[in-house]
This record gives sequence, C-alpha cells and structure tokens, in this order.
Amino acid sequence: MSPTVRTLVLRESTEIFASPATVRAAFDDLESWPKWNSVCRDAAWMSGEPWAIGSGFHVTLRMANRPIGFNVFVTEFGQDAVTWESTVLSVKGTRRFTFEEQADGSATHVTDQKTFHSPYLPVRIFYPRPIIQAMSRGWLASLKHQAELTHLERG
Repeated sequence: MSPTVRTLVLRESTEIFASPATVRAAFDDLESWPKWNSVCRDAAWMSGEPWAIGSGFHVTLRMANRPIGFNVFVTEFGQDAVTWESTVLSVKGTRRFTFEEQADGSATHVTDQKTFHSPYLPVRIFYPRPIIQAMSRGWLASLKHQAELTHLERG
C-alpha cells in the first residue's frame, strides 16, 4: 500500500498599481530582496544562470520571527509566472508567483501560491497555515510597496 500524500495549498494575492515590467524588475532582482522584502533576510544564487530552469538559490526567510533557510530550484520562469521548488524533511514545497496585467494597464494582479506535500509528514504541523499566510501577505505587501514606489519615482 502506498503512503497517503498529505497536501496543503495556500494562496494570497494583491493588486499592485504599477506595470508588470516594473513589478517584475523588483521581483527578478533576487539580490535586492533583503533590501525591500520584510520577509527575506538574505538571498543569493547558488548554481546556474539567474532564473534559468534548474538554477538554484538560497533564501533565508523570516517565519514567525525565526530565520529559516531554503535551497530552492527554479522550475518555471516566464513573463507571467515564476515557480520554484524545495524539499525539507520529505516535505516538497512549490511556490508559484503569477503576474497578470489588468485590462487598463494601470495595475498588476500578483498571486503567490504555495503547495506543500509529503507522503509521510503532516504538512500542517511543519507549515502552519497562519504563519505561512502571514509570510505571504508580508512578501506581497513588500513587493507592492517597492514596485509602486519605483512607479512613482519614474513619474
């Protein structure tokens, strides 16, 4: 009998009043994340070309005011979406950001979706929903602030 896969999917989103190009310029500059992202303590490329499929980076995030490090690997990088994966203690985490320009061009709808699954461990214990959702909201609020500030500075 195969083990039961335990899965948790969490999704947060926001409207950012800036073009997708402005939002992506902030997002795609991995090394700058600790400067503007309230959730990120550090981020650095480990392997491969930045944002190439299979490239890896290390990121240390603030989760419940504790630094937690992850080695993640890019599985998708396109104009409308970025996805990466990591595995810790048999829990595979997949994080996918999508960027959707609004019809009038005045804003970008950004979604942060995380999927955690493990064939062995109860992921809700290792990744408690309130902590992960607070982290996602902080990340999106930081991205919103950075992109909208850049948009205003460009006038």
